[in-house]
Amino acid sequence: MKRPFVYLIIPLVLGIYFCYSFRIENIYLFITLIILLIGLVVSIIRQKWYGVILFSLIFVLGGLITNLKFEDSRLINFKDKNAELEGIVKEIVCDEENYNKYLIDNTKLIYDRDLYDISEKVILKTIGEKKLNIGDRIVFEGTIREPNENTNPGLFDYKLYLNANNIFTTLSIKDTNAKVISRNNLSKVEKLSLDFKARIEDLFDNHFNSEHSSLMKSMLLGDSDYLDDNIVNRFRELGLSHVLAVSGLHIGIISLFLIYTLCFIGFNRKTAIIITVVFI
Repeated sequence: MKRPFVYLIIPLVLGIYFCYSFRIENIYLFITLIILLIGLVVSIIRQKWYGVILFSLIFVLGGLITNLKFEDSRLINFKDKNAELEGIVKEIVCDEENYNKYLIDNTKLIYDRDLYDISEKVILKTIGEKKLNIGDRIVFEGTIREPNENTNPGLFDYKLYLNANNIFTTLSIKDTNAKVISRNNLSKVEKLSLDFKARIEDLFDNHFNSEHSSLMKSMLLGDSDYLDDNIVNRFRELGLSHVLAVSGLHIGIISLFLIYTLCFIGFNRKTAIIITVVFI
């Protein structure tokens, strides 16, 4: 069979989409899965219908994986409830004049005087001019919300995007409700990453004008926030938005460069590939 992986991935994707659109209880999926496993064994022995049963089995497996992923969240159990949370700012998602969005991780929650060490990611939107920095450990209070589903077919589904990144809840608060209790709560890898980013920014800012510097930083660091909205829209109109994102193409270029460089200095190709994969 040519490209067997394609035949396996199609029912998996269909199962994921079906169970995302129409929620089915896990118990029914488990029962169906067991029946299909028994049917698969029988069909292989009889050499009949095993292809159809395998397709159905992977379809149900995709649905089960989807359900289990959505049940990973503990914060969702506190949806629409007002609670106090504590966490570390891991990423500045959006930086605007009057509001900001942050990715908060290592979350702790206090509700009804009980402390829950949840260690889950959440999106925090602060309204106001106050800025937080990556590595800040903050305490904030607000109502936990579930992201709204996309109601317009074909448009970007923000909730699905967040769920795919293991983010199931959001909060919106006034900036005065976020209190910084400590700073620089970063691992060595995160500190190196931020230091590298700062060095790249300084390098381009010192050698290019502001427009060219912003473009180079966006392409190299995969962050379109460096660019003016008009320039971003021009890239989108030309169908070149992928240039401003860290994509497979970028990784491919880095990989080829590393592999050829390592081979040039004396490593055999197999060793060069292993070193490159570890580095990536």
